[in-house]
Amino acid sequence: MDRPSDTSIPAKAESDGFTLVAIDADIFTQYAVAYSQGNERLLRILRTRFFRKEFKRAYRAWLRQHPLTNPKAVKLPFQLLQYKAAGLEEADRLSDNANRLLEEGREANQTSDDYVLATIFFAAVLFFGGLSTKFSTDRIAIGALGFGTLMFLAGLTRLATLPFH
Repeated sequence: MDRPSDTSIPAKAESDGFTLVAIDADIFTQYAVAYSQGNERLLRILRTRFFRKEFKRAYRAWLRQHPLTNPKAVKLPFQLLQYKAAGLEEADRLSDNANRLLEEGREANQTSDDYVLATIFFAAVLFFGGLSTKFSTDRIAIGALGFGTLMFLAGLTRLATLPFH
C-alpha cells in the first residue's frame, strides 16, 4: 500500500477544497465590487491573475447566461456544474476509498472473530477430554467425552465455513 500523502486524508482534502471555494468567492466578490465601480483595470487584473482555471470555466459559462439581464440565469457561477473545486472532488474520492477500506477492515475483523470462535470450540474439546479422565463413574466420563465430541464437530463445521486465504 502506498504511503499516504498530506492530501490523502479526506478531511484535509475537503478543507483544502472549501478553502479554494472561499478564495474564489472572495475574489468574485471583489470582482463584483470593481464591476459596480467601473474599475476596468482591477477587473482585468482579477480576471487574468486571480481567477483560478476551475473558476474561469464556470465564470465564462455564467456570462453566457447573461446574468445581469436574464432573470432565469443562476445567481452565481459557483452554482454551475462547470465549477468544480478539485479539493472537494479529491475529498469525495478519498472518502469513498476510506469507506471501502473501512468495510474491508470490518470484514477482516469479522473473519478474525470467526476463527477465534472456532479455536474456542477446539479448546473446549481439550477441556472436556481432559475433564473426562477426572470422573470416577464411566457414565459422567462418557457424557463429558460426548459433549467434547459435539464441540469438535461444531468446531469442524465452523472451520469448514470460514474463508481460507
